Amino acid sequence: YETDRNVLIHELEVRSETMEKLGQLTHETRKELCQKGKAAWFGAFSNDELVANLGIVVCETTGRYQSVETHISHRRRGLASHLLGIAARWSADNGCVNWVIATEATNDAGRVYRRAGFVSVTGSVNAYKPPSFNQDKN
Repeated sequence: YETDRNVLIHELEVRSETMEKLGQLTHETRKELCQKGKAAWFGAFSNDELVANLGIVVCETTGRYQSVETHISHRRRGLASHLLGIAARWSADNGCVNWVIATEATNDAGRVYRRAGFVSVTGSVNAYKPPSFNQDKN
């Protein structure tokens, strides 16, 4: 059992390091896109606390929303809808004439997106290629 426990601990450590590196990569990628004027992130605050946020990336003439999040204690107050509009305005000023947001069909946020004018498109395909990290081997 000790060997199994050690293997599990090692796997968890590797996963933790990978997730940390992925988070850094995501932050760096977002920052770079924003600096190039290809993306922007918007937030809503309550006092000094960020309670809702989203990003939008300009893909030629399409604005693609990213990471739409609202803290559970601040949902149903129109924050996400407001941020969707601000981001749409920003992306339109940057050449977008179409907008897309990807979400699960059963996601509760679909109501917000439909109210904002989005329509469901079926038959979507998603692909993901994990980044390759150089992991130090001990």
